[in-house]
Amino acid sequence: MVTYVEISQTLDELIENLQETTGVYGPSIDPFDLAERLRTSVLVDPTLPARACRRELGGGVSSIVIAPDDRDERMCFATAHEIGEEHVANLCDRLGLSITDCSERMREDLANRIASRLLVPNPWFHEVAVESDFDLFELKQAFSFASHQVISWRMLDAETPTIITIFDNGQRYSRKANFSGWQEMQKLEKSSWEQCRRRAETVDVSHGSVRVQVWPIHEPDWRREIVRTTLLDWE
Repeated sequence: MVTYVEISQTLDELIENLQETTGVYGPSIDPFDLAERLRTSVLVDPTLPARACRRELGGGVSSIVIAPDDRDERMCFATAHEIGEEHVANLCDRLGLSITDCSERMREDLANRIASRLLVPNPWFHEVAVESDFDLFELKQAFSFASHQVISWRMLDAETPTIITIFDNGQRYSRKANFSGWQEMQKLEKSSWEQCRRRAETVDVSHGSVRVQVWPIHEPDWRREIVRTTLLDWE
């Protein structure tokens, strides 16, 4: 079974090869520029029912088609995802997996992870993350084409046992970890999130070997909080 770490290491190699091929380097990679370097046009179609797709233009040429969106980061991710889909087979081959044995869900997940690495590539992510002590707002300034959510998922690629929990308008939207355990939120996590939501300010607390950081992504009609939990002595 392929581990999370093995996939991360292979992703680094794949993205590094793409950067060398296109001459597009980080820290902040414009996916539209990357697509152009890969000789792929990106079209915006307001009638597109999905967020993005590939469309055959004839003569063996295809284009990435994306739906318009008020958030530029979503259009960037949609473009990066379509680029990622074109390299899923390559990634599977590097991992020693047969593309035919990978479920549709796994291929989709791998395309998402390629997209995340394109928008928030190493070694720049590691350097900025360590320098900023994994501050989400500082990371967003460095990786402007990626959303706060995409950047937070990249935090799971750190060696430290990490959990990322996202709340939208008071409801838990997602919770992911790079280790097994802690499926349910703990008391320290809940109280830290509630404080961040109530005060609309960043929270950073530690108790024993557990650290919880929470960032408010608040807008007039929509409020999101992103929680990063790290465990220093997990075995």
